[in-house]
Amino acid sequence: MAVRAELTPKRLIFALLLLAILPALLAFTAVMYSSPAPPPGPPVYNPLPLPKDGILVALQARELQRSRRIAAEAPLLSAPQLIPATFPEPVPTIALPPRTMPYTLGEVQTLLPTAFEKVDSGLLLRASIEISDGATLMIDGAITPNLRLISSSDGFATIIAQGGTLDVRGSALSPVTISSWDPTTDAVDKKAADGRAFLLTLGGRINIAHADVGHLGFGTGTSSGLAWRGADRVAGQPRDPAVGDVTDSVLHDNWFGAYTFEAQGMRWIGNTFARNAAYGFDPHDLSNDFVVEDNVAHGNGRHGFIFSRGCDRNVLRGNVSYDNRGHGFMIDDGRTEDSASAKASRLPSNDSRLIGNHAYDNDGSGIEIEGGVGTIVRNNILERNHVGVRIKNDASVVVKHNRIADNALAGVDVLTGANRVSIAKNTVSGGWASIALGDRHAAQMTNNDLRDASTPLAIAGKAVREDDLATTVGRVFRWNPLLVLWATILGVPTLFGVHQLARYLGRRRRRRPRNRRRMSIG
Repeated sequence: MAVRAELTPKRLIFALLLLAILPALLAFTAVMYSSPAPPPGPPVYNPLPLPKDGILVALQARELQRSRRIAAEAPLLSAPQLIPATFPEPVPTIALPPRTMPYTLGEVQTLLPTAFEKVDSGLLLRASIEISDGATLMIDGAITPNLRLISSSDGFATIIAQGGTLDVRGSALSPVTISSWDPTTDAVDKKAADGRAFLLTLGGRINIAHADVGHLGFGTGTSSGLAWRGADRVAGQPRDPAVGDVTDSVLHDNWFGAYTFEAQGMRWIGNTFARNAAYGFDPHDLSNDFVVEDNVAHGNGRHGFIFSRGCDRNVLRGNVSYDNRGHGFMIDDGRTEDSASAKASRLPSNDSRLIGNHAYDNDGSGIEIEGGVGTIVRNNILERNHVGVRIKNDASVVVKHNRIADNALAGVDVLTGANRVSIAKNTVSGGWASIALGDRHAAQMTNNDLRDASTPLAIAGKAVREDDLATTVGRVFRWNPLLVLWATILGVPTLFGVHQLARYLGRRRRRRPRNRRRMSIG
C-alpha cells in the first residue's frame, strides 16, 4: 500500500505563507500604533513686567495732587484761567470752572493763547487742563483734528476731568488725533521711563468717538495713558464711578491701551487696541456692566482684553484678539500671594459673558478664566494659542458651542481647584490634548466632538485613551519587539497544528456515516 507524503508542496507553501504573514501582520500593527506625543512645554509667554518705579510713582502722585488743588480752586473762578506752575510742577494748568454750556478747545485757545502753539498741522498744548465738576470740554475733529500734548524729559501735560466731562468728538470724515509730543525731537514721545502725557477722569466722564489716541502714559493704571477711575473717597459718602463711551477709535502705543477702575456701564464698540506696552484693554476693580463689542486687540505686551478683580456682569461679544504676549481674553480674580506685609487676597469677577469672540496666535490662552461664578463661554473661535480655554481658581464656567482648533497644549484645560465646569457641544481639534483635566471630577463633559489631537483626554498631565483591540495589541508589540519573534516561533507551529487537527476531525466526521451503512448491511 502506498504511503502519502505528509509534506506536500501545497502544505509547504501554506507553512511558508504563515511564517511570512504572521510576523508581517504583527509588525504592521506595531508600526501603525503611535503613542500620544508628550505635552508641549510652557508657553512662549513673556509679558512685559510692570515694575513699580519710585520716580514714576512720584510723578503720578504729583499730577494727582496738582489736579486736586486746581479742582478745588476752579469753582471760585468766573472764566477759564491759566494758573502758573508751582514747584515741582513742570507746566501751568488751565482751570475750567463749572458752567452749563460746554467749552470748546477753540474757545479756550482764544481765551488763553499762550498755552497753545501751532505745530505743523497740529495744535500743541503746553499746559495741563483741569475740567472741574460741572464743566465739559469738547474736542471737535472738524475744528481741532490734531491735538498734541507737550511731553519730554523736562515735563508733560495732562488733561484730567475731576468730576467733569471730556468729550472727544470726531467723525468718519473728521477724526481726532491725540498724542504726546516732544518739541526737542519734533516727534511723539516714545520714552515712558521719564513720564509721559496722559488723559484721566476721576469720578467724571470721558467720551471718545472716531479718534486716534496714541503714545500716552507711563504708569500702572491711573497714569497709563487713557484712564477712567472712580472719584476720591469721601468718608460716609458713596464713591462716584467713572463713566463714558468709546466707539470707532484706535488706542495704540500707550502704556495701557485703556484702563478703568470703579467704572460703570461703559460701552466699548468698534475700537482697536494695538501695540500697547502692557494691556490692550484693562478694566479693573469694580468695573461693572460693560458692553465690549466688535473690538480688536493685537500686538500688546500682555493680555488683549482683561477684566480683573470684582468686575461683574460684563459682556464681551464679537471681539478679536490676536498676537498678544499674554492671553487673548481674561477674566481674573486678581489673586495675590502672601507677603511679609499682607495676606493673599482675591476679588472674583462674576457673571461674565464671552460670546462670539475670536482669539488666535496669542502666547497664553485664547480665553483664561481665573475665578468667579456664572461665566459663559459660548460660540467663540479659539485657534493656535497655547491653550484654547483655561479655567482655574474656583471658577464656575459653562463652555459651550465653541470651535477650538490647533492650540498647542489643550483645547480646554480645567485645572484642579476649578468649581462647577460644564464642557458641552464643542468642536475641539488638533494640539496635544482635546480636553485636559486636573482630575477626573474637574468638569462635566457632554457631546463634544474631539478629533485629530494626540490624545482626546488628559488627566493630571497623562494621556487617557479608550483603545480598541488592535490599538492595544499594537502598543504591546511596539514596545516589546521580541514578542514578534516569539509569536512567530510559537504561533506558526500552533496554527499548523490547529489546521491539522481540524482536518483530522473533518475526516472522522466523513467516515462515520460510511461505517454505519456497512454495519446495517451486515
